[in-house]
Amino acid sequence: MNRKHIKTPLFYLLLAMVCLSACTKSTHLTVIPHNATFVGKANMVKIGLKIPRRKAFINEVLGELMGNESKDNFGEMKNTGINFLTPYIFGGKTALNKGYFAIALPLNNAKKLEEFILKMDKTARIQTEKTVKYMELGNGNILGWDTKNLLFLTSVKLKDNRNLKEELFRLHNLSGRKMLLSANKNFKVFQKTKSDMGLWLNMAELNKTKTIQLVTSKADLTDNYSHVFTNYKKGKIEMEVNYFAGDSTQQSYNNLFKSAITSKLVNSIPLDNPLFLAATSFSMEGIKQLLKDKKLYARVDKSVRSLGTNFQELTNMLNGELVFGLSDIRMVEREKKIIDEYTKEVFIEKETRPVADFVIAAGVENEAVYKRLMKTFLQSGMVQKDGGHYTFYKELFMIEKNKVLYFTNNARLRTGILNDQRMQNSGILQFMQGKSGAIQTNAHFASKLGQSATFMKILRDLKFPAINNIRMYFTNEDKKTIQGKCVINFKNKSENALVVLFNAFKKDLLKSARKGK
Repeated sequence: MNRKHIKTPLFYLLLAMVCLSACTKSTHLTVIPHNATFVGKANMVKIGLKIPRRKAFINEVLGELMGNESKDNFGEMKNTGINFLTPYIFGGKTALNKGYFAIALPLNNAKKLEEFILKMDKTARIQTEKTVKYMELGNGNILGWDTKNLLFLTSVKLKDNRNLKEELFRLHNLSGRKMLLSANKNFKVFQKTKSDMGLWLNMAELNKTKTIQLVTSKADLTDNYSHVFTNYKKGKIEMEVNYFAGDSTQQSYNNLFKSAITSKLVNSIPLDNPLFLAATSFSMEGIKQLLKDKKLYARVDKSVRSLGTNFQELTNMLNGELVFGLSDIRMVEREKKIIDEYTKEVFIEKETRPVADFVIAAGVENEAVYKRLMKTFLQSGMVQKDGGHYTFYKELFMIEKNKVLYFTNNARLRTGILNDQRMQNSGILQFMQGKSGAIQTNAHFASKLGQSATFMKILRDLKFPAINNIRMYFTNEDKKTIQGKCVINFKNKSENALVVLFNAFKKDLLKSARKGK
């Protein structure tokens, strides 16, 4: 085997799939630093039992990677001295503040590992620094081990291995207070929670990156942590999220979502099987306070005043409950005017564009404010009254009924609202009720998006199994943590979701293995 095979990143990721040996010790947790940005774990016993013919498949993939035709690559991996049952991945930063990604595994027998490496690559250069042995793989990759733990470090930002090597030695010699397991009580809770896969996020450390700061606006996320647990069940994938917010973040959330979604508003829209449905229930006072905290209130108020009202009055009009439903995405041919910048000649060009048929429903708290606003809009010519509804710009219809304000761009949906047509899908109503926010998509959502050129290539390349629907929600029911859940329900309900995914991506995994040779 050539040395380039050992360098293949997929090789190391697949090591974590080979769940083979006996009881696991958690010694590899001692190499995870207290300031890790994230930690991922996998229960390879549970996962492995759900993969059909896992031994034959992994044997085939390893054969592709290692460049041999042995019929027992799987068996050879059992003699590496590595315990693959509970791999941990984590992210950290070097002394130069450069990010890296790491895989940590317990080591049962360091001598067997070295024998295996030299068997695979007789030119491999194993070096020793005090109690740590290591291999520099180049291009920001390094592998190191002592008598108990194996670590693989990689960084796209570091091509010089010197800093990675220093970090490798540091991780293998962490003192108690420098270990995440000893220093962080929240991580201990995460580590003890059972699931097929788990991800722990240190939001304060992640918030130091510029990308995250674009979302958080550099908010104080001290003692903010997120736990994400994934379980593969028959016909579905379930992902549960628990966000442990600091006092200020939790209070802001509790103020923003004081109430919960009710069935009244969701039930009032004329859609039984929407492509996409989202609902939430805000506290209008919480929204005002949030805008003030972000120093955006004056700017928003100025924009609203151009409509003949102010933000205070607008928030008094609404009760905070909001529903958005998508009934269809249609491809419509339209004419587009093109003006030649030199001759000023006008050309008419036809183009096909996607049009989304939607309905928005907002709960009304104060009808008097709404009526006064509509009078102002009518006088300004911004809207036109047409029987029981108003029309904006000839394409957007607005209707107010039973203290609910509706907006839609579709004539059929407009008629349904005027005729009091209601949702008859009890499953959606039950799912949405009582949550702070909830989203559902049906089986046709992805294919409808695929009509748009923007999404076409992505959807064509992604051979994801057929789904029945996707459901997501979040709530703050206990007022101490923010809980969320995402469930992907596959059309194939008879097999475990991991089997469904495995069968869908098996060819691509083998293809990737061949390319990595």
